[in-house]
Amino acid sequence: MEDLHNWRCVYISILLLYIAFMEGWGGQWYNPSKKRVNVFSDPFALAGIEEMISAAEMGFLYPFGKSNLNEYEKLGTADYIFNQVSSSELKKVSKEYESKGIDWDIASFPKFPHSKAGVVSSGLVVHNKTRCPDMASALALFFYTENGQIAFHGEKGGTVPVHKSLAGSDFWKNRESSCAGKNMDAFVSFPELDTVGIIKGRLPSEVASIIEDSWEKMLKQHFDGYKHFADSLYDMERKANELWETLDEADS
Repeated sequence: MEDLHNWRCVYISILLLYIAFMEGWGGQWYNPSKKRVNVFSDPFALAGIEEMISAAEMGFLYPFGKSNLNEYEKLGTADYIFNQVSSSELKKVSKEYESKGIDWDIASFPKFPHSKAGVVSSGLVVHNKTRCPDMASALALFFYTENGQIAFHGEKGGTVPVHKSLAGSDFWKNRESSCAGKNMDAFVSFPELDTVGIIKGRLPSEVASIIEDSWEKMLKQHFDGYKHFADSLYDMERKANELWETLDEADS
């Protein structure tokens, strides 16, 4: 295990990553029926966050938000053994790897006790001032059909379709020559484990903003030795719940 401490995995404070940790131990980090956020009070959500913090302290994950990064300042993307990126970033990352002669591939998200992988889907909405809402809704919903997904993701810039039935299709794979032959199936290995990785897709916008705005600050204060992450989570949860109680049902 001592040798593994020299391994590095880039940790970016993005929703896709930390929601997977909060749910990876079976945690219920929020309860919409009770209008509560449980990032501190749910022991399993807390265990997932503690695992993430511990991994960063041991050197497995990049300690995002830490002020003193002297031991990391000369490291580039290619110096890390693991690098967590979305499919849309593969072209950029692959060019850096290949310029340095690194043989790289794509792996599935880490397997937790209750494995989750944070994902997003391009949002499609109908504006409240639309003159023909029924027609607009039909158009928006079309993009979630198989044909719509092919139209949406089949062009340059598209990513991974949301339909499991399209997992074996090639129209979204290997569009970039630098990714040819790589394990693109990693993106659809376990679609049943996908979880919405956008906090504002799970909570009222105002409540979600409290978590989003506090998360990076929590990491920075913890790694700087100023405030333990659990104390920050306690404050985060309390503020979020106090606000949520003031919102009416329409807002929630």
